[in-house]
Amino acid sequence: MNDNSTSNLVETRWDEAVKNYVPRMSAKWKKLVSLQEGILELRRKHASHRTIAQILGNIDVQVSHVTVRKFCLRVSKSKRGRKQPRKATGNQMYHESHSQPQIRQTRNKRNRREPGGPRIADPNTI
Repeated sequence: MNDNSTSNLVETRWDEAVKNYVPRMSAKWKKLVSLQEGILELRRKHASHRTIAQILGNIDVQVSHVTVRKFCLRVSKSKRGRKQPRKATGNQMYHESHSQPQIRQTRNKRNRREPGGPRIADPNTI
């Protein structure tokens, strides 16, 4: 009987620990989270990561453009879903299916070696 109550206590404590877990963030990352809306607005206006890092540096938030890029990638992944590829129309599928064999034939012709070995320049004609 004692084992069941101990087991339930462990499971309860485990569930609480999982629910209350918050990943550690560096000081720079915490500052970026607090400025997230402004950073995303600059990205919507097509500002580069380097430009955003320079603007942040002007307000005493020293981060590299790589950190800004990683932050934007992580935030944008959590905000929006993955883009769905466009479906090919009937006309596109027709052209794709008929153009591939021609490409393969061209590649095969280029990859074939000339009979008789490699081509070597004739020293008399140079």
